[in-house]
Amino acid sequence: MKLIFTLVVVLLYIPLLFMGTNVIFPKEFMHDYRTCAPALPEEGKVVNETCFIEQENYYRTQQEEEKVYNGWKLLFLILLNLAVLLITLFATRFDQSLVLGLFLGAVLTTFIAVIMYFESRSVWSFLSLAVLFILVIYFMHLRRDKLFVMKR
Repeated sequence: MKLIFTLVVVLLYIPLLFMGTNVIFPKEFMHDYRTCAPALPEEGKVVNETCFIEQENYYRTQQEEEKVYNGWKLLFLILLNLAVLLITLFATRFDQSLVLGLFLGAVLTTFIAVIMYFESRSVWSFLSLAVLFILVIYFMHLRRDKLFVMKR
């Protein structure tokens, strides 16, 4: 029964965080590019070159903005999971299935977020992920007897 409670917490926790992140960071990047067609045949070569240069600059700017934005999304998700891990680390009144569900949910959500926003290359996200990793190791060490009991 405890396994079911743990799975329910994990299965609700992950979409909750991703939906919350999309509500807080609602911006979507549209990658629509205009076609570069000349107005007159004799002007075609000059117009096309200028259009392609403008289009390439626009594309690079959009890509850079999207990377920065996704970096903030990743940082937000990691910090939220860090807060949840801190709560579960020091909350002694929670049922063990709830603690394990929140722990697994935070770890899986962080893993999925890093995969999704890997291209953001955010320094702050990396640093917070390193802190989260250390906290997970500490959590596992501290709670290993209570949560990860192997029956013989």
